[in-house]
Amino acid sequence: MNVPFVTGIDGVSRDTGLCRTLIYEALGSGPGADPTFPRPIRVSARRKVWLTREVHDWVLAKAALRKNEDAS
Repeated sequence: MNVPFVTGIDGVSRDTGLCRTLIYEALGSGPGADPTFPRPIRVSARRKVWLTREVHDWVLAKAALRKNEDAS
């Protein structure tokens, strides 16, 4: 599979199915925070990117939790 090494917010949204708002909530410290959500890398003053592998691993971990919940 030819996957880019990094992706921007639009790629994270596409790969996770989350809108921008939910992504930033997951990164925050409020009620929607998810400490397991991949942290972005600031590459300039106005640009953040995520490692594609970390985003995909997060989605796979969520899928594994679903399988465990279904088995209970």
